[in-house]
Amino acid sequence: MKVAVAGGGVFGLSAACELAGRGHAVVVYEDDRNLPGMRAASRDVSKALRHEYGSETALYAPWVSRARELWFDLERESGRRIFHPAGFLSITSAPFEPGSFECDSFRVLSELGLPVQYWSADEGRERFPGFNLEGVRALTYNPDGGWLDPVEAIRALAARAENRGARIERGRRLENPRAQGADAVLLANGVWLDRFVTELEIPLRATRQYEGFFRPENPVQAESRPIPVWSWDVASRGFYGFPLHPKDGVFKAACHLPGPRVDAEDGRGPDREAHAAVDRFVRERLEGIGPAEEGRCCFYANSPDGRFVIDAWPGKDGVFIAGCGSGHAFKFGPLLGEWAADSVEGRGAPEPFLWTAERRGHEPD
Repeated sequence: MKVAVAGGGVFGLSAACELAGRGHAVVVYEDDRNLPGMRAASRDVSKALRHEYGSETALYAPWVSRARELWFDLERESGRRIFHPAGFLSITSAPFEPGSFECDSFRVLSELGLPVQYWSADEGRERFPGFNLEGVRALTYNPDGGWLDPVEAIRALAARAENRGARIERGRRLENPRAQGADAVLLANGVWLDRFVTELEIPLRATRQYEGFFRPENPVQAESRPIPVWSWDVASRGFYGFPLHPKDGVFKAACHLPGPRVDAEDGRGPDREAHAAVDRFVRERLEGIGPAEEGRCCFYANSPDGRFVIDAWPGKDGVFIAGCGSGHAFKFGPLLGEWAADSVEGRGAPEPFLWTAERRGHEPD
């Protein structure tokens, strides 16, 4: 089968790898000449790999564990360093009780047998003195978490796709889902997805999400007292961040709560208001923070319920959708490709990602 893929980000390239590996003739159309594209959500310095999903941990955590192993496979194949096992620290200043993101995550991960640990604030200070934990009620630590290098990941996926026979057309946009004489078309073009799916009425919401970068006051001390990937009251305040980047020498911190709505063609430059909020939080909670670098914005392609959409386009034979990453898709990487390829081959993606009538009735906030 001839398959045309729109988009050379994590959805599109992972799908291309899998489809080509299954014997299909695949062409990927990427509007940018760079991989990952300069405006793509896949272009970043780091992406978190965490198992913690609050009330949806039972759904996502087993898939995160499988994706983690698939990333290791890609590392061995490509020789690139993709996953950095820094651990994941979840911090809360709210009561640690059922119904809270942190407590629900911890309970399910413990039941699944993951090596997650519960700490008091005093235990957290002893392990990671780089945090100001005043007012913190509880912490959980998962050593299986960490972060992914998205540039290395995308380049490894592109190489795998081409090694399996896929062709990547850089600097070419797929303008028409029926073009190029393909038997099937997979739309995996992130926040540009709504250019095609207006008829389907997916209420895709593109939002601007600010990322801040901070130099340590003392780089030697920062390297000697490493911190993990972390989140802080993530369900209510949304803050999260990363260890000192080994190449760039900066800490990255951001807010996961939905930002202002944007169009896919808007600029990705810094956001002064969002920068101020992240800067205040980082200087309050992280020790030894020095000057701030110029930040940047990435765009989330959000579905109404925060779950991905991987499904056939109803009423349009041979057209499929893989997207709506909603700010948490990258960690699943190669697994996204398996689900998208299953969809194209008619077996269907997992039920939570199908664009069902029930999901179509879920209105965005």
